[in-house]
Amino acid sequence: MTELETEKLKKLKAERTALDARIRQEQQKLNEKARKQDNHRKILQGACAEEWARRDSEFAARFMKEMDAFVTRNEERVLFGLTPLPNPKK
Repeated sequence: MTELETEKLKKLKAERTALDARIRQEQQKLNEKARKQDNHRKILQGACAEEWARRDSEFAARFMKEMDAFVTRNEERVLFGLTPLPNPKK
């Protein structure tokens, strides 16, 4: 390879590295936006469920039964007034 070809190859590799970095950065932005949208959607769903539970005692009972089965971490169960689960034996 000539010196000119070697320099051209180095330049192309540097451009590829820069482009790869830009691609990663854009992918991170898209992932962050999707995560924020997902969190926002879940917050709205929770607010809707809470409001429905305030209006409908039958739904509230069913909802709390589902929450009791779904929420397994004791520090989170406290947030919903659920009975703590027994600690597993080690």
